[in-house]
Amino acid sequence: ELYGRIEAKGVFGVMQFPTDPRALDRLGISEGWTMRDRELCIQVAYGKRAFADVQPMLSQVDDSGRAIDWAAIAPKLDWAKVSAETLPNGEPLVPFRHPSQLYEGLGEGLLLGLVLLVLYWLTRKRPLVRGNYAVVFLLGYAVIRWCLELVRQPDAQYPQPVLLGMTMGQTLSTGMVVFALGLLCWRRRAGATAAA
Repeated sequence: ELYGRIEAKGVFGVMQFPTDPRALDRLGISEGWTMRDRELCIQVAYGKRAFADVQPMLSQVDDSGRAIDWAAIAPKLDWAKVSAETLPNGEPLVPFRHPSQLYEGLGEGLLLGLVLLVLYWLTRKRPLVRGNYAVVFLLGYAVIRWCLELVRQPDAQYPQPVLLGMTMGQTLSTGMVVFALGLLCWRRRAGATAAA
């Protein structure tokens, strides 16, 4: 999942990620390693596990077949040191970012789920017209996702902005709103035609 956008240290909710490219570089962790090797090394860097305990589980070669010098990497696995490093201008070397993954889980998962549950609960005796719960879901998801794109790092593989100043996520969310509203209009028109 994409990181949040870089923000100043004092902004509410921001944090440093050990998987940030700058952090991985300073910790000596390579993108050419297996996910398991990277995760074990991050656990060591956080002090959750001792390097001696995880070393037998680590791969001896990277994705390219080159030997990994664990003896040289082990001393670099210190998250407290890396997270405290600063650039010459005083800014943190590992930037602070919004935890957009958490925002998405709370917004698109918990919040939208609660909205749908309350809507169902309020309409359980007189349910909405068939398909309208889907419209509410699509609209809710699209609005939440569009707003979260304001703090989420844009997709690197797409030119920015994608359309009318929007990120790819905002563009797709706008399309989802148009689709949901179109579905709602079509359902009403179909209902009016059937009633006539």
